[in-house]
Amino acid sequence: MASFRRFEEIIAWQKARVLRRRIAEFRPRFEAAKDWGFQRQIMDAALSVMNNIAEGFGRFRDREFAKFLGYSRSSAFEVQSMFYAGEDDGYFSQEERAALHAGAEEVVRLISALIVSLGGEDDDREDRQPRR
Repeated sequence: MASFRRFEEIIAWQKARVLRRRIAEFRPRFEAAKDWGFQRQIMDAALSVMNNIAEGFGRFRDREFAKFLGYSRSSAFEVQSMFYAGEDDGYFSQEERAALHAGAEEVVRLISALIVSLGGEDDDREDRQPRR
């Protein structure tokens, strides 16, 4: 396993926490629109990013940790998609969406690098089918 003693030391977890807090700053907009579904989905997905890093860290094998990091990365992509929906629905300006998206992209890069460092799967694995 990577040389971390606590999950709080993992930069990807730290950045995911910051991203979640940044998203939470927009709660008044979601609440004003009474869009509880959108609010819950984006907040749950953002929480999933950091929680899957922590949960995977608690596993005994690097392979299991890498699997949970994959879940975390998937949730980060979900958050990025939600940013576009939020922009379309008027919760984020284009500039706000772009800044939030960039923060999520940084988290994705950090998680991906950690997966590779653990010997986990990366985007070049042979069994991945091309996306069309």
